[in-house]
Amino acid sequence: MESLTIGSAEYLTIGDAAEIAKMSTRTVRRAISRGEIPAYRVGGGLRIVRDDVHAWITSRPLTTVKR
Repeated sequence: MESLTIGSAEYLTIGDAAEIAKMSTRTVRRAISRGEIPAYRVGGGLRIVRDDVHAWITSRPLTTVKR
């Protein structure tokens, strides 16, 4: 995991955020573009605060899978 800590915030790559959320990087990127997860440009890539990932996960409604 490639995290970056600044102050008390831990910044994750999109790949790491997707791994934590157990979702694809595409889903995380869509959430960023919709403004559901704030992201920050650091160097050449986007970084997401770990706490923001957890807040986004818990704010998502649970869906049931039809069998």
